[in-house]
Amino acid sequence: MFSLGQGRFSILVLLLAAVPGTAGAAEMTSAFAAYQGRDYARAAAELFEVSQKDPSLPNRQQAEFLLGKSLQELGYYVPALAYYRSVIYAGKTHPSHKEAWTQLIDLARLLKDDFIIPAIVNARYDADADTLGSLDADRILAINYMIGALSYRQTKFDTAYEFLGSIKVSNPYYYLRARYLMGVVRIRKQDNKGATALFDEVINAVHEDDEDEEHQSLKNLATLGKARANYALGDFKASTEAYRSVPRFSAEWYDALFENAWSYFMAEDYGRALGEIESVLSPYFNKRFRAEAYVLAATIYYSNCQFDRTRGMLDAFKERYESALEKLNAYVASERKNTDFYKDLVNTADAIPVEILRQVRRNGRFLNYHRIISEINREQEMLGRADNWRSTSLRGELEGILKDQNETFESYTGGWVKSQLKNQASVLNQFVNNARLIKFETATSEKEVLEAGGEIAGMKRKRLPRPDIPDDQHQHWNFKGEYWVDEVGYYVHSVRKECVEAGVAAQ
Repeated sequence: MFSLGQGRFSILVLLLAAVPGTAGAAEMTSAFAAYQGRDYARAAAELFEVSQKDPSLPNRQQAEFLLGKSLQELGYYVPALAYYRSVIYAGKTHPSHKEAWTQLIDLARLLKDDFIIPAIVNARYDADADTLGSLDADRILAINYMIGALSYRQTKFDTAYEFLGSIKVSNPYYYLRARYLMGVVRIRKQDNKGATALFDEVINAVHEDDEDEEHQSLKNLATLGKARANYALGDFKASTEAYRSVPRFSAEWYDALFENAWSYFMAEDYGRALGEIESVLSPYFNKRFRAEAYVLAATIYYSNCQFDRTRGMLDAFKERYESALEKLNAYVASERKNTDFYKDLVNTADAIPVEILRQVRRNGRFLNYHRIISEINREQEMLGRADNWRSTSLRGELEGILKDQNETFESYTGGWVKSQLKNQASVLNQFVNNARLIKFETATSEKEVLEAGGEIAGMKRKRLPRPDIPDDQHQHWNFKGEYWVDEVGYYVHSVRKECVEAGVAAQ
């Protein structure tokens, strides 16, 4: 593969500073013996002293690397990462340079980190290309995936596609993720047909009896991607088929239901579109951000000239979301530190409208950032309980690393949260404007009906024929206002256009 060039992403990782001291505080032979004997707690304390005070550069270098490995064995992954990074940035002259890269790549998968370590790989890709290229095949594929995924987030789609395309099927962990991201890149480049082929690869590779939850989630995401690609192609039947295949009660089910309502709407199957919205607005999804569902339902009713129902949806939307928009705008405009935005989101602060708070908190990027911070907090708590380092210099060093990293990532994540809340405010403002436009159009249409001698209020609607039943595995039940969880996803409305000749109301 080739260099990413300029525009690399980086984030602060603590650079370890040498602490002045005298030589011989701990001998390398004793520290190495402790490491060989798997007494990693004692080894770490002694290796730290050697790395800071031993007059021999080779000893200090070996101690630095073994200290990282000892900390990793003890479950202190964030400090271990910092020591591996220090070895790597020391350059190829460091005797443990290649071994540090090996540990770092493995640590990325252990931590499920697609943020810190990929940024280090990206930053050092040119300088350490020979070393990276000499690693074993699986780690090279891991590196190419990291660069590809990072390039995608940087909107460098051609670079992302080339790196991701190098991932071989022999490594299923990265291969499926790479094929999925390649499909997303195809969509971003307006190649929806090419995207569906890539999504199908992922879908077909994950079988129903696969017990790996990540594989099943990736399959569901690929299915959503396929549905969206077909929607963009105007093939609403194929889009609906894909949406309906997303498993009920999966994390991706809500998106499939709501987006399928749009597919049905575009196909003018208004009864099924309203049925999907009925499911989306059920109590089962009370924790979801559902503003657009009300606007879509109002649009469907307006399209069918059912103005009373249009107003009903618009009134429900206004009551629920216009005050939420004011509240959200006030919050994002407030003077707060970035860390406060992060902590407020995690702690479900009342100052943030709860549906929007949960929408941001559900975002995959936030979950990755939050996982890093949670890992740092776990290691801080573990260090606080540890008794074996209370009188050592290492303890203070680890406390400093973890504290600095916690502050760095909370601040960075908080800045990201603030930007996402601003985006959500912009999205909600657009929905508010759309709802107001529909309300205006509804009033205009009602006026035209009245002027033509028609009725818009007090109408009685006849019961319409019940929807088609697909097979003998399904039964028809009239909805009487009670939601049952096993019925969610199966609702269908009977609806007909009431846009008849001017002046004639529906009978």
